[in-house]
Amino acid sequence: SSSSSSSSSSPDAPTCSDTSPALDPDEVTQTFALLAHVGGAVERSLGYALERLASDVLVDSQRGGGLLPLRALFIALLHPALADPSLHSQVLGPLTSAIAHFPSADRSALRAWIAQLPEGAFRNMLKALHVMVSFRVLMSPHAVHDDHLVRSATLTIALLYEAANAGDEPKVPPTEFYNEVVSENIDLREEFMRWYQRKSELCFSDHPYILTPFVKSKMLKMASRVEMNQRRRRSAFSFENPYLVLRVRRNHVIQDALNILNQLTLERPEYLKKELKVKFEGEEGVDEGGVQKEFFQLIIRDLFDPQFGMFHYVKKGGFYWFESSSEEYAEFKLIGILLGLAIYNDVILDLHFPHVVYKYLMGLEPTFGDLRQTHPEVHHGLECLLSYAGDESVEEAFGLEFEVQYSTVFGEKRSHELVPNGASVSVTMENRAEYVELYAKWLLGQSVQNQITPFVEGFRSVCESPLYEWFRVDELELLLCGEPDIDMEALEKVTLYDNGYSAADPVIRNLWELLHSLSKEQQRRFLFFTTGTDRAPIGGLKNMRFIITKHGPDSENLPQSHTCFNVLLLPNYATKERLRDRLLTAIENAEGFGML
Repeated sequence: SSSSSSSSSSPDAPTCSDTSPALDPDEVTQTFALLAHVGGAVERSLGYALERLASDVLVDSQRGGGLLPLRALFIALLHPALADPSLHSQVLGPLTSAIAHFPSADRSALRAWIAQLPEGAFRNMLKALHVMVSFRVLMSPHAVHDDHLVRSATLTIALLYEAANAGDEPKVPPTEFYNEVVSENIDLREEFMRWYQRKSELCFSDHPYILTPFVKSKMLKMASRVEMNQRRRRSAFSFENPYLVLRVRRNHVIQDALNILNQLTLERPEYLKKELKVKFEGEEGVDEGGVQKEFFQLIIRDLFDPQFGMFHYVKKGGFYWFESSSEEYAEFKLIGILLGLAIYNDVILDLHFPHVVYKYLMGLEPTFGDLRQTHPEVHHGLECLLSYAGDESVEEAFGLEFEVQYSTVFGEKRSHELVPNGASVSVTMENRAEYVELYAKWLLGQSVQNQITPFVEGFRSVCESPLYEWFRVDELELLLCGEPDIDMEALEKVTLYDNGYSAADPVIRNLWELLHSLSKEQQRRFLFFTTGTDRAPIGGLKNMRFIITKHGPDSENLPQSHTCFNVLLLPNYATKERLRDRLLTAIENAEGFGML
């Protein structure tokens, strides 16, 4: 008999509901483990029972489902050995297929049950699904999009992802949903075209939490290239410049960029989707990537200079925050546009923003928890207010009203009422939660709304594609800023050699010995000298193309670089001492010096 009929025939069957499966997951898991430990005929019988149960549940799901067959499915999913490939086709596969067939109300109930699982049971369930997907991808990487078991397992992972994020805090870190095997083995170009043309029922791009940030960034780059190529073809027919060209003076980079981009956003905003080229007035050279890297370095540095008055530096947190008294709204929009252009043109920026700024860019609202990073002392004080249980009243202990006092960067004293006539409304035990919510909302939103709004508008004027929704907030930060860790060993492993050099040459061995011995700051300077940025690309230096080419015999000449192609032009120095002196001199004077 099917699982539903057998369950419903027992008068003592537990009364599960759409919020509870009426069982203890730990006891179920322990029971499975004990039966498996017995081994022999008992273990084989358990295997047969699981196969029969999976088959019956699949039939029940196709006949309308219900909570009792759903409960049987939930019990089976708790088996600790489902990651075993021998159970994929006859047990785990039918179970995930059944989930896809259950009515939406039953799937919602299953999601609620999974959300209540202990971390260990949740991780085991997720691992089993990942292993099945990975196993089948490795077996048939080119047929994966048509594999119904991969599709049903991926949809089940989606259910677990929703369950993991149903509460205030994720049940497990989002990185545990990454599937490295899928990310490393799927054909990215084919995957992108399937997503772009909607050619398949299964697109991993529809489940971006499965893909690593590096893979998603590669697909985003493909989308940008498609857009750029379309703009280039249109330009050919209209006899206009196929590129977005910024001609700027090195000493007036903000003013010149602002004038050009402001005019474009008003008259031809679609031009922002052309490939960017930068030209410094009075300087030779064609921008193949290196010039635009330097342009971004210079303009970001100038815009974030505290003397410019747009941001102030929070020393304790090591980040910049919006200056609420600044009225340079056009410049805030310019920064947003620059961030968008950087992502669109695959340029890494040296930004120091708190996490909440990337939430703004993703269209998400800040929360009280965000104050922990941006305003730690305020956050601590408000937590003390919320947890206060002393003998004195809240009014006596804290003496607060629904009014905020603050100072501008220029020392001017100001106040803001959180509610009408807030200066006369005391904070009490009853309204303290409302006060905290309003205070956080004002501090992270309303107090800097005039600055945030144009900033986000500028960003969205470039980054409006739905592909950006693939990224979580922390992944967007990686996309913009790259990886902070500099792993020289990873860089050494992927480095290519040209024009007569090889890894075995004395000067090359001396170079890597020197680079590994440098301080982190010096390593960053070397990376900036050779690539135009002091941070690793998303995914780390192992994902970067880096070339060292011979640039003449031993001499007093300094090494040079082609930052647009990540190429170091290194003379064949005869001694370690000369190599060290010449290289350190070059990297300590890297801005515009020796960079081609």
